[in-house]
Amino acid sequence: MKPELKDTALILVDIQNDFCPHGALAVNEGDQIVPIVNQLIPEFPLVISTQDWHPSDHISFQERGGPWPPHCVQGTRGAELHPDIETETIAEYFRKASAPDKDDYSEFEGRDERGRTLDALLKSRGVDKLYVVGLATDYCVLETVLDGIKYGYDVSVVTDATRAVNVNPGDGEKALQKMAQSGAHLVTSDGVLNPATGEICDLGQGSGTCDADCTPNDCPSHCESDPGNGVLNINVERRRSSGPRGWPARTGGRARTDRARVVPTTYAVS
Repeated sequence: MKPELKDTALILVDIQNDFCPHGALAVNEGDQIVPIVNQLIPEFPLVISTQDWHPSDHISFQERGGPWPPHCVQGTRGAELHPDIETETIAEYFRKASAPDKDDYSEFEGRDERGRTLDALLKSRGVDKLYVVGLATDYCVLETVLDGIKYGYDVSVVTDATRAVNVNPGDGEKALQKMAQSGAHLVTSDGVLNPATGEICDLGQGSGTCDADCTPNDCPSHCESDPGNGVLNINVERRRSSGPRGWPARTGGRARTDRARVVPTTYAVS
C-alpha cells in the first residue's frame, strides 16, 4: 500500500457480467478495464465492490416502461462480478436498486449485507478520499462520483479504468467533463501506480492529475487549446518512475523501459 493512499478507498462500480461483452447491457470494451482494476486493487487499504441488484420486474426494464433491457437480475450470472476480478482483498460489497419500484445509479444509494450505506461505512473507517473505477462512466460512475463530492469526499476518477455506454455519442466525455467541473480529479492508473509520473502539468504537480480547467498558460509546454470547440488537448508525458520517491515502475508487474512516451489525451473544459 502506498503511503499517499492512506485514508483512501477504491470503489469498483458495477463491474458485472451483464455490463461486459456478451452481457444483457454490454458496455463497449467493458471487460478491458479488468486488468487495470486488478493492478490498482493491491495499492489501496480499503477496496469496495458494488453491484446493480435488480428484481426481475424492476422499474428500469423496458417491459415496465424503463429505458433498459433486463440486466443484473438478482441471483443470475449476469449480476455476478466479472470472473477475472481479483476479489481476495475486496473488503465490502454493496448492492443497489434492489427494490422493484426504485432505480438508483449512485452507489451511495446501495446497502451492504448489514444494511449500512456506503457513506456510513466510509466514515466509520475514517476514509476521506475515494478513487472510482468501473461501469459505466456516463451513468453509475458519474452519479457515484457526484454523490461522493456531495458527501464531502475528495474524489478521483481513474479514467482508463472506466468505460461509457454512450447511448448518445460523446456521453462519456460529457460525463468526465461534468465530474471535473464538480470538483473530481481525472487521473490515470499510471499516475496512481507510479505517483512520480503521470500528466506533467503545473496544476497536477506530477501527481497523475491534471485539472480539467487548466490552460496553456498553466502548462505552456504541454497543452494546446482549441478555441473553436472549448476542448483542451493535453499532451500527457509518461516517464519511468524511478527517482526520488523510489516507486518501482510497473506495467503488468514488469519493468518498463527508460524511453519516455507521449500519449495525447483530451479533456473537455468550459
